[in-house]
Amino acid sequence: MQFDTRVDHFIEQAEVFAKPILEELRKIIRGSDPNLVETIKWNFPCYTYNGKLICSFSAFKKHCSFGFWQAHLLADSKGILETAQRTGMGNLGKLTQLDDLPAPEVIKAYIHEAIEISQLPSPKKPKAKSSFTLKGKDFPLYFLEQSSSDAFDLLSASQRKDYICWIEEAKTEFTKNRRITIMLDNLKEGKSLNWKYEK
Repeated sequence: MQFDTRVDHFIEQAEVFAKPILEELRKIIRGSDPNLVETIKWNFPCYTYNGKLICSFSAFKKHCSFGFWQAHLLADSKGILETAQRTGMGNLGKLTQLDDLPAPEVIKAYIHEAIEISQLPSPKKPKAKSSFTLKGKDFPLYFLEQSSSDAFDLLSASQRKDYICWIEEAKTEFTKNRRITIMLDNLKEGKSLNWKYEK
């Protein structure tokens, strides 16, 4: 597996309770398949296989998360995934201690299944009526926390489009990540992008 030292830094900066959870997840993922590539996308650790995103984990103030990019396609034989209907993402819920994690062999089995699915030819999707697709590119909403995602859904279609355009128009990854952070902060307070100018 290709390792990324930025993930070491990510874990070092996490809350005390989160570190053993993140270290265990990283160990399990590393032991799942030698062809996985470790990287940082959207400011948190992600794992890809042949360039396709398989899974990721993150840490917040009071919980950690671990999820799969195409969870809606997984069999979920153990019934451990919480899936988001809008994005197809799925995660293990809010992880606050090591005991919240399924057994390593279960996680590895899910990772293997996710890898297999990622290598299948992509089925042609019917064009959906969605405000989340601009310029033929899907907006990566999966990085949102569930609470922020719910807040995003409460915005009007034009307010959601404002955020999407603003982030997609960023010319550098740094600017895009900074705008994502601003959006997440605003959503915690239920604010739209142009909240200062709204009556």
